[in-house]
Amino acid sequence: MIKDQHSLQSLRVLIVDDSQDDAFLTLRMLRKGGFNSIHQQVESAQQMRAALQNERWDIVLTDHSMPKGFDSIQAITILRELDPDLPIIILSGAIGEDTAVAAMKAGGNDYVMKDDMARLVPAIRRELNEAEIRRDHKRIQQASIAKSQFLANMSHEIRTPMNGVLGMASLLLDTELTSEQREYANAIQSSADALLDIVNDILDISKIEAGKLELDPISFDLPELAADVVELLSVRARDKNLPLYLRVDPALPRMLVGDPLRIRQILINFLSNAIKFTLNGQVLLDIRCLDVSNKDVSLSFSVVDTGIGIVKEKLNCVFEEYLQAERAIARQYGGTGLGLTICRKLANLMGGTVSATSTKDSGSAFSLELTLPVAGKPRPMPEFLSNRQILLLGEPNIGQNILDELLKGWGATVICGEVPQLDWLLQEDAATPFYDLIIFDDLALGNRLVQYRQQRSARLPLIYLPVSGERGEHRTCQELGIDGYLNHPLRIRVLDLLLSRLLKESFVIGRQVESRFTLYKLHDKPPAQLPHSDHKVLLVEDNPINQKVASRMLEKLGCWVDLAANGEEAVEKWRQENYDLVFMDCQMPVMDGYEATRRIRELEQATKTRTPIIALTANAMSIDRNRCLEAGMDEHLAKPISRDLLRRLLEKMHPVVRVAKQNG
Repeated sequence: MIKDQHSLQSLRVLIVDDSQDDAFLTLRMLRKGGFNSIHQQVESAQQMRAALQNERWDIVLTDHSMPKGFDSIQAITILRELDPDLPIIILSGAIGEDTAVAAMKAGGNDYVMKDDMARLVPAIRRELNEAEIRRDHKRIQQASIAKSQFLANMSHEIRTPMNGVLGMASLLLDTELTSEQREYANAIQSSADALLDIVNDILDISKIEAGKLELDPISFDLPELAADVVELLSVRARDKNLPLYLRVDPALPRMLVGDPLRIRQILINFLSNAIKFTLNGQVLLDIRCLDVSNKDVSLSFSVVDTGIGIVKEKLNCVFEEYLQAERAIARQYGGTGLGLTICRKLANLMGGTVSATSTKDSGSAFSLELTLPVAGKPRPMPEFLSNRQILLLGEPNIGQNILDELLKGWGATVICGEVPQLDWLLQEDAATPFYDLIIFDDLALGNRLVQYRQQRSARLPLIYLPVSGERGEHRTCQELGIDGYLNHPLRIRVLDLLLSRLLKESFVIGRQVESRFTLYKLHDKPPAQLPHSDHKVLLVEDNPINQKVASRMLEKLGCWVDLAANGEEAVEKWRQENYDLVFMDCQMPVMDGYEATRRIRELEQATKTRTPIIALTANAMSIDRNRCLEAGMDEHLAKPISRDLLRRLLEKMHPVVRVAKQNG
């Protein structure tokens, strides 16, 4: 029974066949199957190409063999050239297996034998559904690419003026200011930093969604990475009078393989949120080994705070894009709601997971679980602490627990005591051992402990280790005769260096106070030589404010700076002067930085020299970096820039500059 005209599904079909009868039978079969077909019949390559270019079709049905040597393979080739997504089905009276395979490889979707036309309608419906799925997927991809491109463009447009704001604020803070002016300048820099964080979050989301964010696994020192992160955020915590602690599992292998930049990004995000939403109490970064083998280690990174917490009903949405648990909190504390989303996506890229637990008004714990390969041998335990007696003096707290666990893990015998027990703890009798070292957290005890040491003429090193350091305490320790001064968050490498130095027989007790600053001078390599005034730098930048920012920063670092406003001017100045370095903006009028770099590299072929060229650009994505390197640049520096960033880059480029000078 033929269906009612209004119930038939409309189908625009292009029939490629030299037989009118076969085409009629095909249309009849389609109508029986529920299709109201609008069709056109063609029988040559030229006719098919014209039909595809002039009309919109839902599907193509093609015979295999037609006059003048035209066949289904050629038809498929034409179709895929003009429309990669349009489905095509071969209808043939006789098609061999080899031909069918060749047709599928060429891009055909299916084939139906003319003596089995009952398969035609189901095949068409299936291919129409799959074509719709492909089109939906393509639309989503195109929308994602368009959004990512928009975000990247917006990032570029924002970074250019942001470079001026941050740079000028930094230069302003280097001048003589009244306290009121300094307060205003600091507020400008703080607000600009917050805006830059938002821009970076949005750019990261666009990279991830566009599939442009790639991991860079390398061998790295995880305890040092964690210490760098908490040290970076300790100033922010100290401003709120919040103790910030770092606990690293003693069983953790020191060297692991992973992407330290992305792990650092997640930890900074977790810790920044914890500090932001904690008014009193403390914040802890706790790194634990869940499982350790010779090949890899399963880790848990937990950031635990005593902050405002999150209600249970809102906890599930904290990792969603552009969402924060409560609007009132978002208004009070700020933020885009993107940071935790980025953490989740980065964790997934690394094969890990993120999670959160929280109690309203009691605090939260945000965790990252990750498995990483082990690099090299396990960290050796400090042998100098074996059988040493160490007294930890102070009120029980997280910091004392961390220190107790660490020292015991290194083989020391640890006795924990509080200040009211001091007289008993310092008695020298059979029940109380003599200590090799005392660590205390109350500076008021310093003088009393020094007197105790003098009365007994004991070689007893004293370490003052408060929750967080205060200005002037280092000087007070020196005046009292205290031997070591550290504070939380605790860096394992520094504690190791301090203990080994104080327990050496050659160390003179009470003469000088050792701290992380003095220890770094003893054990760290001296920094690379910085460029001096004889280094000639060409700064290529079209924005007048950014010209001032970059040139003043470079001059403060000892460079002689010449300016060019576009690529054409840069090439001409390069011809006339021997520059040691070129800082090249990328997007400029007249001639952009890419073309200018290529021109300079071409000219260098005749002189047999090479001038280091550094991209100084607001284009911050990895694809932008690759484009700069392909154009012949040596490094890529994304705006906004800082003097520290420029200093590190100049240190890195110094050997290259020196070699170029020698060759010149």
